[in-house]
Amino acid sequence: MNRFLLNRLGTLVLATVLLAPLAWADSLTKAQEEQLKTLDTLLRENPEIIDSLVTSVQRHLEQQKNSASALEDQREWMNDARHPALGNLEGERVLVVFNDYNCPFCKRLEPVLEQAMQEYPDLKVINVFLPLRQQSVEGLDTNSAQFAMQVWQDAPGKFPEVHRRLMDKSGMHTARSLRDVAKATDTEAQLERSAGQGAQVQENYGVFTGLGLRGTPSLVAGDEVVPGFVPYERLKPLLEQAR
Repeated sequence: MNRFLLNRLGTLVLATVLLAPLAWADSLTKAQEEQLKTLDTLLRENPEIIDSLVTSVQRHLEQQKNSASALEDQREWMNDARHPALGNLEGERVLVVFNDYNCPFCKRLEPVLEQAMQEYPDLKVINVFLPLRQQSVEGLDTNSAQFAMQVWQDAPGKFPEVHRRLMDKSGMHTARSLRDVAKATDTEAQLERSAGQGAQVQENYGVFTGLGLRGTPSLVAGDEVVPGFVPYERLKPLLEQAR
């Protein structure tokens, strides 16, 4: 199938869906009439794209169904106390963030989350860490994700400050940056590698891919799964349904 035609069709179908309620109206604008005429011509001249379109829609719906099923299956897992959390740890409003300390967009999201926790005192932010960009750090037998999870397990009261410092670091973490954070927060013992944390990271990967996600940050609020960075104005409506 010609890629240009598919792209063109996608645009036209979207426009037509938006125009559909107007198609039965007494009058359409000139631009609306042109959109419908162009779609009609495209389909008449290329009837084979209908099959391709139907297949694409079916595949999209199946992916949505699988993702919704995976979300329901993993909801209890995502609320497991093993995952480091911030905000109101007893809060009824829950936001799950698939996070990576070496991801620049995760770092950009952090002030947005801080604003949300200030505005919503009942908000609990659960972090599911994934070292997607850096599985190992030269000179250490751990990485930023495993270090943070070990801190949460051994000394949860120190986690917020460790988390803040790890997110504040621009660029990729190094053995030096992790040691600096550990020294400043008295968590140097948590730099020791833990087999349990390695296993948890693998679990995190499994759920992440099972939800059809590909990158960080990705958010789960209620029944909504939202990949990528979101500004605060986009996050607020998600928080309203995150109970």
